[in-house]
Amino acid sequence: ANFEKLDNLLPQETYESLVRLIEDSLEKIDKKNYLSGSYRSHHSILVDGKRGTGKTSILVNLGVYLEENSEALARDTLVLKPIDPT
Repeated sequence: ANFEKLDNLLPQETYESLVRLIEDSLEKIDKKNYLSGSYRSHHSILVDGKRGTGKTSILVNLGVYLEENSEALARDTLVLKPIDPT
């Protein structure tokens, strides 16, 4: 489900955890010299769970959460659209 308002998002703790992970990744990016070739990382986050637990809903609405909580974080983060497996 795609929500336009943050109030409708249920897994608030999950979004808060994701924000902390994203912020931590962005801090590490600033501290590393990627051009040297000695440090490589993809800074990806895996959202895992059983069928019907809301993984897709979390990903679809992560951008809304970021925009309402931190414009800078929303600007610096690329949220990929989920792939429909059907």
